[in-house]
Amino acid sequence: MMPLAPMAAGLAAESKAVNSDISKPMTQYWTTIRDSFSKNRFFLPLIIGSLGFTVRLIHLNSYVSYPAFDLPLGGHAAYVKIAIKILEGDLLGGNQIFYDNSPIYAYILAAIFKVFGFDFSAVRFIQIVVGSLNCVLIGLITRRYFGLRSAWIAGLVAAVYGPFIFYDGEIIVLSWVICFSLLGILLISTTDLIPNPKDLLIAGICLGAAIMGRPNLILFPVLLSFYFLLVWNKISLGKRMKYYAIFSIGVMLIPAMFTLRNYAVSRQVVFLTPSGGHNFYFGHNKDASPVFDMKFSFMGSIFLKYKEIAENELNKPLTDMEASRYWYRKGIDFIIENPLEEARLIFKKILFFMNDVEVPTYFNYYFNRQYSIVLKHWPISFGTIIPFSVLGILASLRNWRRHTVLYLYVATTLLSVVIFFVISRTRLPAVPILIGFAGFGVSKILDALLHKNWKIFLLSFTVILFVYFVTYQNLVQLNFARSYNHLGVVYWYKNKIPEAERAFRMAMQLQRNFEYPLLNLIHMYEKQGKKEKVDLYRKLHEDWKKQWQQAQ
Repeated sequence: MMPLAPMAAGLAAESKAVNSDISKPMTQYWTTIRDSFSKNRFFLPLIIGSLGFTVRLIHLNSYVSYPAFDLPLGGHAAYVKIAIKILEGDLLGGNQIFYDNSPIYAYILAAIFKVFGFDFSAVRFIQIVVGSLNCVLIGLITRRYFGLRSAWIAGLVAAVYGPFIFYDGEIIVLSWVICFSLLGILLISTTDLIPNPKDLLIAGICLGAAIMGRPNLILFPVLLSFYFLLVWNKISLGKRMKYYAIFSIGVMLIPAMFTLRNYAVSRQVVFLTPSGGHNFYFGHNKDASPVFDMKFSFMGSIFLKYKEIAENELNKPLTDMEASRYWYRKGIDFIIENPLEEARLIFKKILFFMNDVEVPTYFNYYFNRQYSIVLKHWPISFGTIIPFSVLGILASLRNWRRHTVLYLYVATTLLSVVIFFVISRTRLPAVPILIGFAGFGVSKILDALLHKNWKIFLLSFTVILFVYFVTYQNLVQLNFARSYNHLGVVYWYKNKIPEAERAFRMAMQLQRNFEYPLLNLIHMYEKQGKKEKVDLYRKLHEDWKKQWQQAQ
């Protein structure tokens, strides 16, 4: 198989290798289509947005059968509680630091509840509207960087991309993060030729909002310093530094507000979130997995549990940031003491990032799609687009300066999974730009076919085949134990006790070393006052602990 470097060189030189024997009818046919699509600049957004909204609306209409449709899952319930406090007049959202990773989402939920009432259907509907707008933004960004044909391909793919449809309909911040990120990138792209301080300031504010939804994106404006100071060389260095400073002020505006809020309620300076430390440790220890993997079970907040562990190990009380730094130090110590093991772990994380599977946490794409008429047999997945994305990236290298912003955004997400771990939610923000590159990759294949440039076509096919082989490796062993456990919690909350028990027992069957379902069964029947059931599951829990200790 040909190495990737010659492939990239061949693809980048494609425009210089056009066959002179172009079929005039075929060329004229494409020109006619292109001209008809480009006459009205609103045509592309209208078609892509309408398709994206229609598909999502059909999905949402069938998804009402999902038992948790009217409930937030897992840690996301905390955002709802904060949103309620905000609506009750406490604009700070309580007197505790936001431990979770998306503090801005509580304010978004509060705004929706203020307008539409306490209605999760309204939240899901608003988010499919935002998701449809994201499809349009993907098309617009792709058109700006790669042209109209690539934009149509990318926009249409985004409109029907399964994980987008799924997460747009969930009580989760991802649709908003993607929207804020794409708006920021689009505004940066408009300043490429004619610098506009106002656009850069607004772009920074958009990216600051995205960061407060996914704090790992803080790496993007940091990496953009490379673009502003070294790549964007059409103006003097002094002006570039000025524009980057304006952009940075925009980026820091919303995070600074949340930092002040955290200080007001705790007298601690907490930038973004204190949850970075234990998440970093999850990705860098002797038992670390490329994907998120808790090694033990407990009830309650992950951050507070790991803060408690840190305090016990140090035998003293810690502030939230001291606890976070403790776990960062432990992760860094592992990296320093085990460089080869760390290198292997990083390589595995990159492979998992490239893999087709959507690694689940609370939200399991593969379990939940049984409730959606749209997603039940949906073929368009990450593995469908990533081979064409890699092809598009290689083909774009000939004009790498122009595409640096896009490279840096994808690199941000890849770096974040290397720093922490791979889950579907951390990879998803990169997918819109990867879809744009995929549109460009498909466009290059079409060019090769139209121009009968078989050398480029074969190089493209080789790249696609290689990446396809990498992305469909069987790396992730999925089971639905956690999904059934979450389902049991939902039924328990709705007081459907028999259904809850069946779901918890199914989770126990699917994963024998999974303690949560047993703990939930004990707590559920304690609250029901059913002593026989409590005794039964306590006995099972004791037997489980003995078996687990013997196995270790």
